Amino acid sequence: MRALAIGGQRAVADRAPIECAAGPARVADDAACREAVHSLSPRFTPDLAIVASAIAAPATTWLPPGMRCAWWPTGLLAPDDTRTALHDMPALIPPATADILDGAPAEPATSGRSQLPLWDGDYVLAAGPLSGVAGHAALAAFAAVAEDHAAHDFVVLADPQPEFEAAARALGVGARVHFAGAARREAEHAWFRSAAALLIAGDAPLSAALLLRALACRAPVLPIGAAGVPAVVADWLEARRCLAAPRDAADAARLESVLAPSAATRHAIESGASLAAGHEPGALARRVAAALETFGRDAAAA
Repeated sequence: MRALAIGGQRAVADRAPIECAAGPARVADDAACREAVHSLSPRFTPDLAIVASAIAAPATTWLPPGMRCAWWPTGLLAPDDTRTALHDMPALIPPATADILDGAPAEPATSGRSQLPLWDGDYVLAAGPLSGVAGHAALAAFAAVAEDHAAHDFVVLADPQPEFEAAARALGVGARVHFAGAARREAEHAWFRSAAALLIAGDAPLSAALLLRALACRAPVLPIGAAGVPAVVADWLEARRCLAAPRDAADAARLESVLAPSAATRHAIESGASLAAGHEPGALARRVAAALETFGRDAAAA
């Protein structure tokens, strides 16, 4: 069986571009990926195209009409995000929220550098850019507990965001909120391992694998917000008893309960680590192989 796997910029942005003389080739942006796909036709006609990306472009503009496709979502998106337009494609991993997460790998760290601390002191961590109501709520929650936790800073793994820097200053915690830029994979593991709390506080697309890596690092994950990506994450964590704090309290009280961890928080952390252990890449590879066999039988019968 011949298969073509397509992953756009959001699928591989944290990987270096790879060009091979033979075998797989990886490109790191949508335009280069589109050109690579076009160059294959018509000399290579796969039996199946696997679209491993959150974007809709491959099905609508890149692939020949009639090509059999499977959508394998790689990102958590806000429910109203238009990039979920591939939901009607036959799916290798059905595009329900739980399946997006259940189909993601928790890749382990590959070097000892991931064990090294990256911050001189304690910190609350935001896994990506702050945005919207959830971003402001996260800052407000941190400001509310800041006096009682004077040793903690708030680190955001994103480039500086003037709107939220100004909001932090208005809340009196501007000097304790730091935008550290995006983290590459080994640095990401180090950030997660040392975080006092990991806040999900924005509607930017979020890698499902990132969430599982955080659980594997025993980071207490605390989604902030009642809608969008944070709510999707909270639903999934709550159903698996991995949510670091109950949802029926104010954000500041929930953050306080994580910074002074209760038995329930410690149990959630251990549950998350156990859950991530079941997502090692080999187990996921076996699931993909089984799914491809199903597609192959369907193609032969057609």
